[in-house]
Amino acid sequence: MNEVAEPVATGVITGGWSYIWAAYGVTWAALLLFLGRALLLSRAPDPEPE
Repeated sequence: MNEVAEPVATGVITGGWSYIWAAYGVTWAALLLFLGRALLLSRAPDPEPE
């Protein structure tokens, strides 16, 4: 009866950094695409009515 129980958890989250960096990259890519599209549309001349 002198058995010591294995520790269940240390309270520290390990792993998962690849998901965080992927989300960070997707966020910046989306922001850059949005800003690039907004700049292109704002510089495009309006078609002249006939």
